Amino acid sequence: MCVLLVWAEAAYKIGSTKTMELYTAIVIAEVLALAILWALVCGNPACSERQKAKFFWTYAVLSVSILGEWLASFLNGSDPTGGWLIRVGKLLDYSLSPLVAILLVRQISMLKKAEPYAFSVLGLNVLFQFVSLFTGWSYRIDADGYYRHGVAHYAYVAVFALAILYAIVAYILYGRKFQKKNLFSFLLIVCFTVLGLLAQELIGPLLGKTLRICGLTNTIACILLYVHYIGFDQQQNQRDLLNKERLLLKDTLSDCFSRYAYDLVFEEFSKKPLPSHFVVMMVDVNGLKRINDRFGHEHGDRFIQAAGRVLGQVAEGKGQCFRTGGDEFILFLDIQEAELKRRIAKVHQTFQEWGLEKKEPISCSIGYAYASSLPGECLAKLISVADQRMYEEKKAFYEANGLAGR
Repeated sequence: MCVLLVWAEAAYKIGSTKTMELYTAIVIAEVLALAILWALVCGNPACSERQKAKFFWTYAVLSVSILGEWLASFLNGSDPTGGWLIRVGKLLDYSLSPLVAILLVRQISMLKKAEPYAFSVLGLNVLFQFVSLFTGWSYRIDADGYYRHGVAHYAYVAVFALAILYAIVAYILYGRKFQKKNLFSFLLIVCFTVLGLLAQELIGPLLGKTLRICGLTNTIACILLYVHYIGFDQQQNQRDLLNKERLLLKDTLSDCFSRYAYDLVFEEFSKKPLPSHFVVMMVDVNGLKRINDRFGHEHGDRFIQAAGRVLGQVAEGKGQCFRTGGDEFILFLDIQEAELKRRIAKVHQTFQEWGLEKKEPISCSIGYAYASSLPGECLAKLISVADQRMYEEKKAFYEANGLAGR
């Protein structure tokens, strides 16, 4: 449909009544399309108020530009005001058309540092077009009442080309944030605006025709940008959610999985039968309070980090290790008991070495329970049994070291 519209408008030649009617119909379709887009933006909860304002000004400026061009074309050769309405139409068209490209860039919030310079150039262009109302530099009316390019018309073309180049750079930089297919989509949007400029200001004059295509190609670009904005916004939201979830899944101090991750995995394992070699291993660090009291919490944190690394090695290739509290860890493993005992012995040895280094009774209490030893029982039951065994070992440690109740 877009291709047919482009062909129809490109076929337009001033002076043909039928083509003027077709052109008028296309202009109405363009303005209606922009109005519908604005309605979609207003009803889209994903768009912030600031983003909605950006869309609104883009659509509003483009609509006024399209209507200005249509007014000048409709009255060409028959302006009852002696050409002044045509001049006003061209003033709106030539002042606002380059602005559309800049507003399209503002929608993606790129090249913010260059924005003041871009608007300065556009401001000079508006001043130039206003002066042309009286001087005819950019546009003039001939003796028969028809619009003609002024002697400095290509100054406007240069400004429009710079605006398009600005948009191309911005969309390439923005497209790099996404996949290659998305970058292609962004370039396609820019291609429509480039096509409009080339066809209307270069190809048309070379063929001896007046092609009214910029409004249409810019409207198509707005439609594509909105469609892709929704898709890209969803992609970005998904990335943000994944990043937030990664942060929630990891315990930043110990580098083990977090309590949040534990709750998710617990829920998952609670819904299905447990493997025969599945084991729950509960670990509680002994002596952490004494380390905090004697050496400070910074040393205590480093101790938790070290404990997390050691217990992470226990789970390596066999399951997952979670830090569920201050000095409490829980491991879900799928491992033979002989291998598990070997890894536990290594953990105890490591903690004993730390205790000798700090000259403190440092160790960890460990309790575990295999699914095979409690057939038919749920995960919660395994955790309860492992926790009870860990507590018994912890109690024995504190009594043996005269630290009961400390």
